[in-house]
Amino acid sequence: MRIISIVIVGCAVVLLVGCASVTPRNPEGRQPAALGTEPIAAKATNEIGIQPVVTRPEDLERVYFPFNSFELTAETRRILKRNADFLKSRPNLAVEVAGHCDERGSKAYNQTLARKRAESVRNYLTSLGVAAQNLSIAYYGDRMPADKEQNEGAWAWNRRVEFSILTR
Repeated sequence: MRIISIVIVGCAVVLLVGCASVTPRNPEGRQPAALGTEPIAAKATNEIGIQPVVTRPEDLERVYFPFNSFELTAETRRILKRNADFLKSRPNLAVEVAGHCDERGSKAYNQTLARKRAESVRNYLTSLGVAAQNLSIAYYGDRMPADKEQNEGAWAWNRRVEFSILTR
């Protein structure tokens, strides 16, 4: 009986460790590299009162964040560098930088974290030479989940910043 208990505990530990760094996924099973292909359907205007429009799949990639963080990872910086190159080649293009969170945390906390994510992305893009006046931020907190399931994979998918081209 003691050996069976040890085996069960061992299996549980292996499962928990294996789930510690879950790659974001969506309900259709696509991998994160393909996620930049769909813009969000915004339900509110951003800080300058402009409604976002759909971006083309090849335009701008989404970026993802670790739990409870707005820090940019090395991978996020690589993606944002590509996005910055795209934006610098189109100096008249206005873009909404939209922050999102998973559902854990209070509404107020999630709004603040989503804002900080959007601001950190905007600040990094401007440090790469993107015109600040072409970037507005919006923060949706947990109101617009990319995946509505309640598990680590869904939560990882929801911790993101997305981009939408704006009409002027």
